[in-house]
Amino acid sequence: CGRCQEVCGAGAIDIKAGQIIDRSLCVKCGECCETCDSLALEAAGRYYSPDELREIILRDQEFYESSGGGVTFTGGEPLMHIKYLEDVMDRLKKAGVHIAIETCGYFDYRHFQKKILPLVDLILFDLKIIDPVLHKRFTKKNNELILDNFRRLQQEKKAAVIPRMPLVPGYTTAEKNITSLAEFLADNHFDCCEFLPYNPSGNGKWVAIGKGTSKNFSGLPLTREKELEIRKIFNRKIGVYANEKND
Repeated sequence: CGRCQEVCGAGAIDIKAGQIIDRSLCVKCGECCETCDSLALEAAGRYYSPDELREIILRDQEFYESSGGGVTFTGGEPLMHIKYLEDVMDRLKKAGVHIAIETCGYFDYRHFQKKILPLVDLILFDLKIIDPVLHKRFTKKNNELILDNFRRLQQEKKAAVIPRMPLVPGYTTAEKNITSLAEFLADNHFDCCEFLPYNPSGNGKWVAIGKGTSKNFSGLPLTREKELEIRKIFNRKIGVYANEKND
């Protein structure tokens, strides 16, 4: 109907163009979503104050208490917002809620140690590429900080840590990466890792936000046979490395 284009003060919408919203011009004001009666456009996410978020989370407190569970902060990367996270966690900790975070490990440890570590009970620590050259190539970031943060968390033992690896075809699933992961974990006194099955649904999200299809990632999930093969490689190698450490 064109109503979204009429209310767009930034001139970012052209319903005649192949790409309806020019993301370089969009200021994320949300006016187009509010005026869209057909719900073809909708805003993803909104800001909650720490008090608002605490109130929402505590609505399920009976379930946390009966199940022994709690709340997990994930993302994206929640530790990009340490001050906000600290404010929310502090409110939840005072209410007796078990708190977990999922992180890629790329954070300032001193800042984390002071503000987050005293409040968190469980850290789900994602490891992706162990080789520093490949990590830099694929993520554009060095992994020295990530691996060092993992070591420090394990040494301090202030919170439980669960290492995890997302199985991304062509990136993390190479046998060399799996064996390097096993060696790194054995060096840090771990004998297990959670492997996260690859979910190709992210490709559809790229299209939804106007970025087209991603040619770098597979549109198909890993087969069950491939997942089992990866687990067998890891279990075999970490057993060998652990025995070498004991010897």
